[in-house]
Amino acid sequence: MDLRGGRIAVTGATGFLGRYIVDVLLARGAHVIGVVRNPARVPELAAKGVELRKADLSERGNLAQGFAGAAAVVSNAALFALNNQSWAEHERANVDGTRNVMGACKDAGVTRVVQVSSVAVYGLFARGALHEDAKQLGPDTRRLPWNVYPASKAISEQEAWRLAKEYGIGLTAVRPCTIYGAFDPNFM
Repeated sequence: MDLRGGRIAVTGATGFLGRYIVDVLLARGAHVIGVVRNPARVPELAAKGVELRKADLSERGNLAQGFAGAAAVVSNAALFALNNQSWAEHERANVDGTRNVMGACKDAGVTRVVQVSSVAVYGLFARGALHEDAKQLGPDTRRLPWNVYPASKAISEQEAWRLAKEYGIGLTAVRPCTIYGAFDPNFM
C-alpha cells in the first residue's frame, strides 16, 4: 500500500514492535509521528525522519496534541512485561491507555485507528479453532497472575471497539501471536 504523504501517528514507536511498525510506514512513504514518553530515548528515529512528539498514555490532552494533523493512529503502546504481574499497572497502561488514545483521537479529529491487540485476548489456554468472533476474556475474568496481560488486552480491545462506535472512528484491530526478536526486552 502506498502511503506517500499520509501523516500517521504511532504510539509506542520507541518500543519493540513499534520500531518495526515505524520502519514499514516509512518504507511506504508515510510521514510518521512517533507519540512517545521519551523522545530523547530514540535519536535514531528522528534521524530516520520520524517526527517525535511527547505524550504518555495517561495524558489524553497531550495525546491529542501528539495526534494533531494525523490522518490515522496506530495504537501500539502497551504494557507487556513477563516480570510484572500487577493488575493495576496493566489496567492503567492497557485499558485506561486505550480509553485515552481513543478519546484523544476524537479530540484531535482522527477518524482512523489501528489497534494492536493480541491473540492472547482468547486466553493463554484457548483450544480449538479460533476466529475473530470467538469468546474473549473480559472484565469478569478471574484475576490470576498469568492472565494479567491477556485479560488487560482483551478489555482494552473491547473498549476500543465500544469507543470507536461511540466516537464514529473507523477501527481495525490486529491480534498478533507471540513475537520476539531484536529490541525485545522479554525473550531475548
